[in-house]
Amino acid sequence: MNLPNGKDANSLILAMGGIAVDILVFPKAEPKPGTDTPATIQVCPGGTAANFAFWCSLLGQESGLIGAVGHDALADIALSDLNEAGVHVFVEFHQDKRTACIVNLVDASGEKSFITQRGADEAIPPEIITEELLAKAKWLHIGGYAFYSDISRPAAEKAIRLAPACGVSVSVDPSSWYPLREYGVSRFLRAAENATLLMPNYEEGVVLVGRKPPEEMAAELLNYAPHVVVKLGPKGCVIAKEGCVRVCPTEARENPVDTTGAGDCFNAAFISEFLRQGDMWTAACLGNSLAGKIVTMAGARPDISIAKEWVESLGKDR
Repeated sequence: MNLPNGKDANSLILAMGGIAVDILVFPKAEPKPGTDTPATIQVCPGGTAANFAFWCSLLGQESGLIGAVGHDALADIALSDLNEAGVHVFVEFHQDKRTACIVNLVDASGEKSFITQRGADEAIPPEIITEELLAKAKWLHIGGYAFYSDISRPAAEKAIRLAPACGVSVSVDPSSWYPLREYGVSRFLRAAENATLLMPNYEEGVVLVGRKPPEEMAAELLNYAPHVVVKLGPKGCVIAKEGCVRVCPTEARENPVDTTGAGDCFNAAFISEFLRQGDMWTAACLGNSLAGKIVTMAGARPDISIAKEWVESLGKDR
């Protein structure tokens, strides 16, 4: 555990709830049972929390990643670019579990379906969450996967319970509509009751409050958190706080390559800018812009040199 030194008190944006390896599969034809289907296959670092911490760091924030991996080659891949990105890593290594691995089947529109081995990612120990760690933080971002496992849930619940007492704001992203539905809406909303910011995408919002126009969805979710963002993919997002619900559109990308990680980099850009400016609109605009870049490539995290160029270009546009 590499805590920043004392002069950096209350400086970290912490993230928990996803460290993984992504295996991206782009089939070139409809798969046929019992025979070969040609495809392009890439192996990349991923995981919702890791992606989030990566982008926060490159956006100029000091970020930390909480999680668990196995003692295997997959862990080397999952953590491969985080040190260079400047992320503080607070990770438990499990001898008896494999690092999380996710097969992303990407269709011609860039949309993906996941086949998951959560492995060690489900085994974040509560002991890793300490008051000493949270005393170094100004924000805690939790991905829903941390709640959905019986093993990692105590760590997530401990973090979200201790954070307000340490003066740390909390954001929660449900991460995926199916495990959210299986976990249960009331359980999730109780778990997230200390959140400052809820960040579902539209389909996750449907699970939480039912299918309705995004503005109505965001307004209803204000019953559970004082700030809400509903992500709408190529249509941008809806931002909401008391007395204000606004659609923040974005420029849709033609022929997106892969949407993997787009929500994570949106979250990182939104929260990084919200902490700087205190304004949801400018935060949403930056989130939309960065997410619009990530869908032009395969994988959730580009090479750091490319990521830095993107961030620099966004800075010139602001």
